[in-house]
Amino acid sequence: MNTSGTALPGIGLPRFLEQRLANSGTISAQNAAIYFQPGFNARIDTLINSGTIQGGINGSGLSTFASAIELGPGNSIGTIINSGTIDHSVCDAGGTCYAAISNTGGSIGTITNQGNLTSGNAGNSAHGITNSITGTTGN
Repeated sequence: MNTSGTALPGIGLPRFLEQRLANSGTISAQNAAIYFQPGFNARIDTLINSGTIQGGINGSGLSTFASAIELGPGNSIGTIINSGTIDHSVCDAGGTCYAAISNTGGSIGTITNQGNLTSGNAGNSAHGITNSITGTTGN
């Protein structure tokens, strides 16, 4: 799947195919731009981003706050190659800021970042990546 314009998140892909997501445009959402439903064993083998992937871009209330890429248990991304921007841009009313990539029980094999991985916030609770399991990270 290639996106050269603006793509909307939430399209499920069958696992039996090699899953490659190449983004050179914009993937953005009020919540998570790329979200893996916990427990569904979803996978993107290779995620290549030279554009913008941004979560939590606008709105109000609790529904606004999510990371740009969120993985839950059973989900995985084999390789992330980023030369663009992966960002979460807002904090909630309590001051909690969200990470660009949040991995809570899934797996990420390799992250190669030559772009920007930011929470978009300067507060001390801001993170580019929050992670429970990662194979390797190259920069």
